[in-house]
Amino acid sequence: MAMSTSEFLFVNKPSDSLICPICQDIYQDPVITHRCHHSYCSFCIHQSIEREPCCPLCRCRLSDQDLHPNLALASLISELPVYCKHKSAGCQAVVRLDSLNFHLKNCSFAPNLCIHNQFGCSFIGSENELNEHLQSCPFEMIKGFIQFTQDKISKLENQIHEQQLQIDELKSGHVFIENNHKAENLNEAENDTRNSASSSQTIEEIETSFPYDQITCQYTLNDNTSGITSLAYSNHLLFSGSHDGTTKIFDTQAETLIWENKAHSTSVWAVAAFQDDQRFFSAGSDGLIKAWDWTDSNTQTAHELDQHEGKVYALLCRFGKLFSGSSDKTIKIWDPRTLQWNATLEGHTDNINSLIPLRNGRIISASSDKTIKIWDVAAQTCIHTIQAEDSEILDCAVSQDNKFLYASTYDANIHVYNLEDYTLETTLQGHNWEVWQLECADDILFSGSFDHTVKRWDPRNWQCTATLTGHKGFVHAMTLGDKELFTGCADRTIKMWS
Repeated sequence: MAMSTSEFLFVNKPSDSLICPICQDIYQDPVITHRCHHSYCSFCIHQSIEREPCCPLCRCRLSDQDLHPNLALASLISELPVYCKHKSAGCQAVVRLDSLNFHLKNCSFAPNLCIHNQFGCSFIGSENELNEHLQSCPFEMIKGFIQFTQDKISKLENQIHEQQLQIDELKSGHVFIENNHKAENLNEAENDTRNSASSSQTIEEIETSFPYDQITCQYTLNDNTSGITSLAYSNHLLFSGSHDGTTKIFDTQAETLIWENKAHSTSVWAVAAFQDDQRFFSAGSDGLIKAWDWTDSNTQTAHELDQHEGKVYALLCRFGKLFSGSSDKTIKIWDPRTLQWNATLEGHTDNINSLIPLRNGRIISASSDKTIKIWDVAAQTCIHTIQAEDSEILDCAVSQDNKFLYASTYDANIHVYNLEDYTLETTLQGHNWEVWQLECADDILFSGSFDHTVKRWDPRNWQCTATLTGHKGFVHAMTLGDKELFTGCADRTIKMWS
């Protein structure tokens, strides 16, 4: 039985924990993923991984073998109390959801047709109302005559049928067969005709000065009901996106939430701030890019950009332009003021996971096709491709002196490339799970991973000099402030480190 919050009269509004993050309705045949432990409707997640084999919430790689029935969740849903669908007709019964069908079959308030509806009576009512109706139904009063007429008509029909059989026997067998063949040929021709007709975040140039010694968590923002999937910083404001499609703005000095909106239908994978016009952008699994105009007192949607044909995983505001990267394998270039789509960069063969700026009017894209591409924005061409044979590239960062390019991978490595000749300098290892986030503060590299940690790396000896712990889930978002680092996690918290 397909379930919908609009289809049933729940006694109490179902908890958000019983709502599928894909269809935004009550779970139907819920399944849970083996690795990341997220739950979905069976139909929803199977349909989703056919398009892209990863978890819509955290982007862990998934296959059909990773999905298992969530019996506990199914049991909770089956026990939800609901009113009878005929409550408006007078039924006051409250039953469990899994008992509703049985109740409906026996509910005395269910609408019934008059037994004489085939003769023209249009009455519809409950069982009690039907009994009262029959006392005055004009067809009930003449049902004897109706039955007599029906019997007579039936007898005449039988006689006509017998006469037709006799006529058919007198027809020529050859003509009969020939006509049958013609009819079959016509049907085949008609069928043939029918068959033929049908068949990432933004990196601003901010002077930062992180200490090389101890880094600790200064505060934690807990104003979230879902995991954090994206972060961006601008002028003491922190922009965040979440698994549930919510976008929020925090005042980092007051450590308070100042605005929120259910901006998207599901995960917001990227947010980016455009300082010149006090505008910021959000994008996610629904394939939309939303432009928001914000002031101290008001925030409103300026426009929706829907030219991408897949999920939007990366946004970058730089060089007076907005860049977006998508699972449709393209990078689109927009005017962030007029919101006009100006160009599309093509060349990747899989998801584009990250976009970062490079000097001299260039940008870098990281992709699941195991490549990093460097693009000349003015020429709208790829000028170099770095091939990483071992794994998908999830994020990139560039050292402040533009000497090194860092690339994190799905197999938990961080590759370091020399930007002068694009050769591999070294590989940093230390994380246990995939590394989804990279940020460079001065010459210090920070990496955020699904192993719940953030690591700090010193490029002078390529050693990990600190491991920041405290999160209790996947670290899926990270951005730099003025003199601090912000991290967002599946544990629904944002932490500020300095």
